[in-house]
Amino acid sequence: MANMDYDKMARILVRCGEIGTASDMKAIVKTTYSGVLQPKAEAFVLAYRLAVKAESTWATEGFEAQLAIASFDKPFREARSVVMAFVPTVIVPATLKQLNTDTDRLQAIKDLVSIVDEHKGLAWADELLGGDFGQNAEATKSEMLGAISASSALDKARKARATTFDPAYEAYLRFKRVVKDALGATSTEYKRIHVRAPAANEIEAEPPSVPT
Repeated sequence: MANMDYDKMARILVRCGEIGTASDMKAIVKTTYSGVLQPKAEAFVLAYRLAVKAESTWATEGFEAQLAIASFDKPFREARSVVMAFVPTVIVPATLKQLNTDTDRLQAIKDLVSIVDEHKGLAWADELLGGDFGQNAEATKSEMLGAISASSALDKARKARATTFDPAYEAYLRFKRVVKDALGATSTEYKRIHVRAPAANEIEAEPPSVPT
């Protein structure tokens, strides 16, 4: 079984491209690259780079959302307690710390804001809306929406990367074999794209469905 992770696969495919498009490369190697590997390699490398970018975006958005939630926790709990004091019959959402997902926390904020807004005109509701709770609710929701959107984009990017991996891997094995037989196992080109598994076996076995 291959021991090829996404990062390593991307690097190997870039090297294959350098070999397969070199101006002084043997014609059959260039033809094999363009006809067998290039389309699948480019699809994977693009998906890989988009996934890396999505991971970075999600890390940033997620961090900012967590900061916003941490800052909004106290105003939320305060508003929740005030609502329960003045409208004991209403069903209030759980505290933000009791909820497990950003989607649930976002909905809780929306629900509590809606409850308070329904009582606009009453002193306690106006004080909440004019205070930390009302002033920071929209900004907190915006940060959470950004994190949720980034998480969804990351999931799609990772799926695209996984989908393009096996076709690129299988084409890579065919191209690598041609490079070996056309240029030699001791050639610099072959050594650049030849990867060994921990057990020192060549990776020309069944490719994994999910890379390690």
